[in-house]
Amino acid sequence: MSQARGLLQQPQDAQPSSQVGYLEGVWADWSGLIWLVGWMIEDAVVDRPVFVLDTARHAAGVAVSFAPRADLGPDAKAFVAVLRADWQAGSDLPPQLVFADGSGRFLEPVRPWPVTSAEAVLPIVRDILERSSGPHRAAMRALFQANRLRPSGDDTLERVQIDEVAFLPGFGAFVNGWALSPCKRAESFVLKAGNHVIAADQLSQFRFARSDISQTFPNVAQALESAAFVTLFRGDLHRDAVERLTLKIGWDDGSSTIVSVPPAMVRVLGLTVPLDSIRRFYPALEAERFFADFAYQAAAQARFQSSRVQGYDINPVASAVLLAAPRQRSDIFLLFDRAARHAASLPVDWGLAIIASADENRGLVLTLFAELQRTASHPCSLFFMSDAEPTSDVIDEVAAKLSCTRFAWVDGNLSLTARGWHELGRVTNAMVLLATDDAMGGGTGPGGELHAFVADISEWRRIYSLAPPQIGGVRLPTQSIELPAVSHAAEWLQPPLGSPFTLKINEAARRAHG
Repeated sequence: MSQARGLLQQPQDAQPSSQVGYLEGVWADWSGLIWLVGWMIEDAVVDRPVFVLDTARHAAGVAVSFAPRADLGPDAKAFVAVLRADWQAGSDLPPQLVFADGSGRFLEPVRPWPVTSAEAVLPIVRDILERSSGPHRAAMRALFQANRLRPSGDDTLERVQIDEVAFLPGFGAFVNGWALSPCKRAESFVLKAGNHVIAADQLSQFRFARSDISQTFPNVAQALESAAFVTLFRGDLHRDAVERLTLKIGWDDGSSTIVSVPPAMVRVLGLTVPLDSIRRFYPALEAERFFADFAYQAAAQARFQSSRVQGYDINPVASAVLLAAPRQRSDIFLLFDRAARHAASLPVDWGLAIIASADENRGLVLTLFAELQRTASHPCSLFFMSDAEPTSDVIDEVAAKLSCTRFAWVDGNLSLTARGWHELGRVTNAMVLLATDDAMGGGTGPGGELHAFVADISEWRRIYSLAPPQIGGVRLPTQSIELPAVSHAAEWLQPPLGSPFTLKINEAARRAHG
């Protein structure tokens, strides 16, 4: 900050070309520190003098921690910064942060104003600090924990705070927080979600110490040992319930405290955060008594999300080869190259359909698809996933849009061989596997995943109705008979996708399905 004061009178013009990021949130804690969140081009500097520009120029100093963010380029990162300045948020003009190093580089505020409410900023600070690295991470986490506790201004002897809610539609909500009183103990927890009132699952609840809230009340060491809680509220809750959550804490003297849960504290598992983030709540998740039901609902939610597809260019055909686009650019080139070379071997009533993710490779897919349409002798269609990787869960929707009664499906991890292309239009069984001959992805057969196959749409719908929900596509029901297979029909491009946690979810979902 002293360095910035020495430069106050020197020109520090911020040119548009010098913008290196955005200031997205500003929050002042009760101790006077100002917390900033946003993103910027990382330059490895974690301490710097700056100017805050609004209606005047204010000298300041910041300490910064960085964390990756999925929507940013490779050189940019999300940041959380602690700013010490004689500036106070509240001007009609949103603040601009200029680096006081003579470069003119600056962070532009989002318009009309960066978010400033604790409900909006605190979850962002918490998330970035959880994932950040660097020399200031530990100190900033300690400051954050100590200073987010604003004095309430009243004389109540109970304090309750909700730190995070993890929500799985159709299953329930996991709540992480703390409840502290100098003369009471929290005994019961009840969640109201919309019109649902749900008592906590006592067998899935645990309490633990929170030394970071010791400033709330002095001399309550024993109460601090069990102030924090993680608990589960089981119920068939829908997405719209997350905006209307209240928690009722029952104390041991019969009194109660009711707090509203800010929507900004709620995360939707499998949609806004990965499923395995629940392990921060329950490290031994697979051993919890609710895990099988949790896994089944998580897989069902994934199946629903993976069935949503949008038709970009639809050309109806009687039969279609449905090709899921791979993730790697080189494999996408290979997919279109082989489709162009081997499409001529298909019977006349067959067409091609590409199903791709609407991600950074979308432009490449569009370019190669236009070339395939120009050169192929069969009708070609293109579909994009709404918000997931293409899996066999999209088959029914795509087949309906194409009006086809028979199809071949090929996962994005596989590529058809010349034999596979030749045979898929000539086999006549209700369902036939297009088999691989290497062990990269394991075998495909009864009880196995369906990576590549040919089927009548009626047979597929029968199997789909019997199969348990899975993350990553349909697996054959265990009661299925052994299916005929075309050997040497496909080869692996890479092993099937799926983390160890996903495999455990799928296995538990299968067991729960029966």
